[in-house]
Amino acid sequence: MCFKRVQDDWIEIDGIKYEVTNSWNQDHFDCKEKFLNIIAHLEQFYDDGGENLTSETLGGFKKDMMTKLKDFEKKYVKHCKATNPSLSDIHKKAMQPVTDLMEASVNLQNFRVLAAKREYPEFRKKALVDKFIEYSSVVCKIVKGFPNSEKKTLDEDYDIRHILELLELEAWDECPPFKFYLDPMKKAYDDLVNELREMHFKGPLRVSYYVEKNLAMTQKIFELVKQYNIVKILMGDDLKRDQFRFIYGVHETVYNCALKDMYLDPKKSQLTMQTVIPEMTVYKAMLLIRDIDDKKVADIEKKAKKKAEREALGLSEEEEEELKLDLPPQPVKKTRKKVEIDPEIIEAAKVVALFKRELANYGRTWIWENYYKED
Repeated sequence: MCFKRVQDDWIEIDGIKYEVTNSWNQDHFDCKEKFLNIIAHLEQFYDDGGENLTSETLGGFKKDMMTKLKDFEKKYVKHCKATNPSLSDIHKKAMQPVTDLMEASVNLQNFRVLAAKREYPEFRKKALVDKFIEYSSVVCKIVKGFPNSEKKTLDEDYDIRHILELLELEAWDECPPFKFYLDPMKKAYDDLVNELREMHFKGPLRVSYYVEKNLAMTQKIFELVKQYNIVKILMGDDLKRDQFRFIYGVHETVYNCALKDMYLDPKKSQLTMQTVIPEMTVYKAMLLIRDIDDKKVADIEKKAKKKAEREALGLSEEEEEELKLDLPPQPVKKTRKKVEIDPEIIEAAKVVALFKRELANYGRTWIWENYYKED
């Protein structure tokens, strides 16, 4: 790999400065020049189809060729011992973000192939995912600050962990609105992973030590982040996903009824969009609240009946399932005594846990949270 010649004693690669002494610079340039002299000598006789290479010129050609080969060998041996290790170290350090990402990506994908055949401890997957996220974020930070060969930078927000979480949503490919938007993001992710595997297969000598100059990789990162920002707006969290699924159900109802032709015709859809869809949305939201309230009342009655039956049999009241609180880790003092958690933090964690339990049991009562508030 040839090193870019610099005009002073420093070279800056992706915001990091590396020292390149004048002696290293000159030695590398001289070695490269000796090698190019060999190529030029060969081209001199072969560019015209070899017509200049005759029995009279062959002796001189061989003599000059041997001289140039000896000059290169002499220079290259010295270069390998004195200069190349230092320049190679700069290459290695500059390329480290890409080589780390390639390794992390290949390791994670290999693990997923194996995990499809047998079970592995969750901590193994977590360790590989964390490494992939770490190294992906480093590369994204570089391409955000330095333009690629097409003079483009990463100009959108990214969250690699969130991307992986969205792609691992349970049964997303069975929900039409989710599938419509997640399919392009999944394809963009697969394209990036395949490109990294290809780069890993070809080896570091085919990788640019300017991270952003690896054009195919940066293009696929840009596409993945672009698709992510679309998905994030529509279904970036549980609330958005519930709302998206709900409004899709409203439109699906209109699509499957006699209003379908008007709904699909832009010239006739004004009444449908301005009146039918809003009223249907309110109606279905009211039905959802009613159904959840009815289910809660039924569960209370069922619980009371079960309690009475147990009392009649002389059995104690059935214990409720213990709440799983998401509490911060407890710091340990030098005396090895754990510090007690603030009661307010515990109470807040209970509220969150109860809300999660209600969502799991009944669903979201007020679907338009953050859209409308009574105050």
